[in-house]
Amino acid sequence: MLTQNILNVTTYSNCMTYCSQFENYTRKINDLNNHHKKKFLLTSIASTDIQHQSFLQNLANKKLVSNNLVNELKNKYWQETIFLSLYQPLSNEYLNSLKSNGISISSNQNRKFLLNLSRALKSNRIKVSANNIKNINKNFYKNHYIKYIWKKGFNLPISLKILNIKQNIFKSTNDLSQNKDIVLKKIQKTQLPLFTIINKFNQIVLAEHPKRNISSLSLLDQIYKVYSQKTSSLNEYDHSYEGLFFINPNDALEYKNYVSYKYENKNSENRINVIASTLEFYYHTYYENKTEVKWRIIPDLTELGNLLFKYKKLNHIKFHAEQNYGYNYFQGQPVYLIQSTLALNASNKKKERIEYFYINNQKDQTIKYKAIFLNYKTALVAWKKFIEQNQHYKLPKNPNIIVYNLQDYIKKEVRINSEKKHLFIPSQESFNAIKNNEVYHYNNHFLHTLSDKLLYMQILTKRIIWSLTSKKPGTM
Repeated sequence: MLTQNILNVTTYSNCMTYCSQFENYTRKINDLNNHHKKKFLLTSIASTDIQHQSFLQNLANKKLVSNNLVNELKNKYWQETIFLSLYQPLSNEYLNSLKSNGISISSNQNRKFLLNLSRALKSNRIKVSANNIKNINKNFYKNHYIKYIWKKGFNLPISLKILNIKQNIFKSTNDLSQNKDIVLKKIQKTQLPLFTIINKFNQIVLAEHPKRNISSLSLLDQIYKVYSQKTSSLNEYDHSYEGLFFINPNDALEYKNYVSYKYENKNSENRINVIASTLEFYYHTYYENKTEVKWRIIPDLTELGNLLFKYKKLNHIKFHAEQNYGYNYFQGQPVYLIQSTLALNASNKKKERIEYFYINNQKDQTIKYKAIFLNYKTALVAWKKFIEQNQHYKLPKNPNIIVYNLQDYIKKEVRINSEKKHLFIPSQESFNAIKNNEVYHYNNHFLHTLSDKLLYMQILTKRIIWSLTSKKPGTM
């Protein structure tokens, strides 16, 4: 799983003295590398080489590894410390210094170690030594290594769940039931289209989870894996399969073609098709099968690329404070929220705060929805029409937009139990797929109760897109 040209894995006995020395060594390496980059501080290349050689020789002369029997037994049967680090030329020099001092492992020992390492990863025996992912990233970018603890034998993880099993069972059950009801209530009328694939038996096509195969593990490792999962404080499930729902129908079609190509020679009768479902159906499926199947919403990959490399550079685009993102990554499906703005009212020459809502004009009432756009261009089209409908206000050409992600947005709404009405507005691609019948339609008993909702979703989606693009005020 790790690219050899990029990453190095180093293992040693679990003694605190060595760990401290290794950390000091890594920081020293980084200092020396930075010293290399700052050429104006160097007097000569030769003097720097002498400094490096002196430092490495000093490390090699130290007693880094304690070979006494107690540490060897602890390292073999209790736990071991692993450092995962970036490849660095100076690391090779240091390893060569270890070899010259006779404390390096042989190639056979290295192969055996990697085999045991892969088994340990499957059995959940290796845990990162950090409180959360932010600490991991911070430590890695600062020191260029991540520290892991490899538990062995009967060194079982201690969990607070064991101390209070009954209370945790009732608490988690109640929380799950409560969240389920609130979530389904929040999204029951959103009708956001999602796309997945089914086989000829009208079953959702699932992928086998790579962690499911534990036949290569020893009996003790299998017991350890089951124990660690049942006592995990993260409420993780041992998922056997993965089910995928796609925001963009083109991504679903590409996945369908990949599956068809991969398995076409095994059984020519295994015909699969892309179908349109709803966000509500996704969450119903999630809650009914969450222990066996890991359900995922695959974001619109095209939209994700545009956001990371085009849209986020725009001045009117800001990211939500809780959004996890970086230079080349973004967690979840992006959603765009148009923020309120101060605008001059031409009628009374006063500035007023204007809120953007999607208006649903029915026969006897007008309903305002908070619009959540899954596509940036669709949000711009909606804003342009909003300007046309409110010409007595001097509104900016581009709206102020907050970018968040779909999954966390729903979680936040559930947490605060907001009473606002929400409307998820899909992309033009989703609209075209439904309008042009590019996805498979339900024509039998498969989820018969969903058929009416799908028909309503098709009509609603067409009306939303029409109301955003037509010159007349949108009515539903």
